[in-house]
Amino acid sequence: MTMTPPIRYLPLFAIGLTCWLQLSVSAEGPSPTVPLLQPGNDLLQISGEPVPVLGRGGVQATLIVTSIYCVAQGYRTVGSVSASHPQLQQLLGKGWMLRSRGDRNAMIVPGRDAAELRFSFPKEAAGIVIGFRGAQEVAERPVTVTLNGSRTTFMPISGFHEVCLRVHRTGAGTQFAGSEPIYNYWHAPPGRGDEGVLREIDLSPENEPLTSGQYVLHVRYSMEPKERFKSDAIAQVVGMDLSAYDGYVFAVKAADTTIAHCQIKTADNFSWRGGGGRVDATKWTEIAAPFEGHTNPNNAGDGVLKLADVARIHINVVSRRRQKNLEEGEFWVCPPRFYSGDVPANAVLAQTRSVVTDYCDLVSISPERRKAQYFDGISIQSVSRNGDMIWIGTNQGVIRVMRRQPGLPMGQWTRQDGLIDDDVQAVCADGNDVWVGTVCGLSRFDGKKFTNYSTEEGLLPGPVMAIAASPEDVWLGMTRGIGHISKGSNKVSAYKRKGGWAPESTGGQGVPVEEGRAVYADSIAIAADGTVWHGAAGVDHTDPRGKGISHFFGTTSRTIGLYPTGDYVWMVSSRSVECIRKGSEEPVVQYPVSRRMGPQTYASNCRIVASTPEKDKIWLGYNDGVGWLDLERKTLFWSPFFSVALGSLVPQCLLADDEYLWVGTDNGLFVFDKKDAGKTWDKLDYNSPADIYAAGIQLDDVDNYDTYAEGQRIFVDAEDGAGEIPGSLCMEFSLGKDPGSACSLEQFFGLDLKGFTGLTFYAKTEGMPRKFSLELVQVDNPLHPNRRDVFQTVIEVPTNWQRFVIPFSTLKDVTPGQGIKGSTSFAGALALRRSVGSQQCPNDSGKVWLDSLQWLKPGQQLARDAAQPAVVASVQ
Repeated sequence: MTMTPPIRYLPLFAIGLTCWLQLSVSAEGPSPTVPLLQPGNDLLQISGEPVPVLGRGGVQATLIVTSIYCVAQGYRTVGSVSASHPQLQQLLGKGWMLRSRGDRNAMIVPGRDAAELRFSFPKEAAGIVIGFRGAQEVAERPVTVTLNGSRTTFMPISGFHEVCLRVHRTGAGTQFAGSEPIYNYWHAPPGRGDEGVLREIDLSPENEPLTSGQYVLHVRYSMEPKERFKSDAIAQVVGMDLSAYDGYVFAVKAADTTIAHCQIKTADNFSWRGGGGRVDATKWTEIAAPFEGHTNPNNAGDGVLKLADVARIHINVVSRRRQKNLEEGEFWVCPPRFYSGDVPANAVLAQTRSVVTDYCDLVSISPERRKAQYFDGISIQSVSRNGDMIWIGTNQGVIRVMRRQPGLPMGQWTRQDGLIDDDVQAVCADGNDVWVGTVCGLSRFDGKKFTNYSTEEGLLPGPVMAIAASPEDVWLGMTRGIGHISKGSNKVSAYKRKGGWAPESTGGQGVPVEEGRAVYADSIAIAADGTVWHGAAGVDHTDPRGKGISHFFGTTSRTIGLYPTGDYVWMVSSRSVECIRKGSEEPVVQYPVSRRMGPQTYASNCRIVASTPEKDKIWLGYNDGVGWLDLERKTLFWSPFFSVALGSLVPQCLLADDEYLWVGTDNGLFVFDKKDAGKTWDKLDYNSPADIYAAGIQLDDVDNYDTYAEGQRIFVDAEDGAGEIPGSLCMEFSLGKDPGSACSLEQFFGLDLKGFTGLTFYAKTEGMPRKFSLELVQVDNPLHPNRRDVFQTVIEVPTNWQRFVIPFSTLKDVTPGQGIKGSTSFAGALALRRSVGSQQCPNDSGKVWLDSLQWLKPGQQLARDAAQPAVVASVQ
């Protein structure tokens, strides 16, 4: 098939694609099977303006050459030279500097004088390829290349790349053909595979670079559906200032009709989605993605895409084919080409995605899932223990309860009782005194009366966000610095500091914030040596006199909690838990949230929002529930039971006593028995964010190209449910005619089902009854599964809600020989699947709903009545 001629909107060069920052031809020279260039009379000269070379001790250079080789039609190498060439001295003329650095050798063009290479140009060669590392951080000055008197130029883009220059025969010998340079930023050697993905330059007759004028990437993959994002093609454009352009065009074709979409990643690794479009099978489709249409899902930094910071362009084409639970795909993609002005007429404008369903929107489905155990309607912002008494800071003052009677207030104090303000941010119960931090200052309560501290007593203006007390001192974390009160003299000291955390700095770019908007310290702790550890953005260490000792992790790491112990400090940030050795900025050990045990679909998007320490663990409040770091097992956990119980609520503060975990939220208090932390949730009703998190499901918007390319979309139906409360999980699907065409409503649990004997759920479909395969995947390790057993049964789903009871004993093992049955009780996933090959249903389309999923213990599967008739699965 003839490829559509490439569009040329960029006059000097076309941007290619890269996958790995490695050379296609090794810097140590070609393999023994590649012919070496021989000395001769053809003269190649390279020259240009020298610039400082980063990381090379002030050395200036025009270009760092890693290899030069000649290619014939078909992109077949017919001669090469590198710094390890055995006859290098006979080939090199004046102007070169040889440099060896580790396992990389290079030929450096140091200055304006041309570096010369004399060799015999192979007769069959149609082009010459220069592998290089650009010396310019931002390519601004071209490199000039002369061959036997003919001249051309190219831009030395930062990083390891190569450029192909076409040649032809003339009466004056071999010379440049006068065409534009062909840039190759693909640095995965042909045949390089990684994690089920094979990426290689397409050297077919119509697509090889000398014929097509560009490097076409061919991608094939076979992987688990949730790993599909790793199959993208990546264009490395770091070092280019794209501010003169309005967007880019990329051409793509695939083995099946599907959807291609793109995104930009900046130098600080933020993603900007550019949308996508339909791709017809075996036909080239050109898609234009304007820069102004790119959106950032996390509102990174100041929310503005800076074109000078663009580092990579990612292009992904998803598949509709599945074989043995693996998704298989194949596509070809041409280099992105940048344009100015209007979108090119022959390109399809990328359709941008609407925002994926906000899980907070699920709150409105079921108000019941926002009810607390205690103090419903009150925001719980801090909790502190003093013996059998628990002091609770709220937006309505301070409340005291007994530890074993959390719902029975023993007292409540507000401004009317002398508290400086009702909006309490921090509470510290300290022997006979209770220190209360509010948005208007500090109060000290001795059990009878309040003593208040504000700017008049010497405090900094603004809220008191954190309090730490020792026998001699009280330290305060505030929005504009830190404060100190000497218990003996009652002297107040204030230490104003700059910086801090604010909502606009959550993107990690260290955006400056106005004074008064940032929080300088909302975590604070006193070490045994009297020094103070505190932070909100990064970590600060201060001596007992208020003088700063050191600062860790810049201003972009959101600090949640600090716990000094001996020579170490445990730091809880929004992304991880780290142990730091005092005096060193390097973590001794780090536990990222992305590696926690629990539903893995959301682990990469999870944040820690609260913490509290114990002897052998650190309890953690996540934006999707509650968990802990087990210091003995060195593992982060997510509590299914606690997290689902929170429903639509998110922790704001935590406290662990001998028996209970106290969880304060923006709507009341929960008190959990710590022994239940590892329990499995009771039931999922899919009407709150917690249920969706627990199921490990990625919800899809109508315009989510990923799932539409698979022929399915998963969402929460807010108007339909099996029970009295609306809300159910729904999959809309459209199958093809190929036997491999399938849809699958998958939930990824990572749960320990020890003691359970089955499951029950409600389901219905539309239009007509349909058969689905129900698959339960058992794994040997929920976090790093090496082996899987798939157990399966077939159910027929009617058009009205039907309860199904599935004893585990009725499931058939369809993966014999794995040998893990009986040795593990971990359920990795549960899927409701329909495929053309198994159910003989070509071109079928419709919807299926799922609700009220529950694991059953012995005897429960028989508990049903006339109001809830159930279909009980039998052995097949």
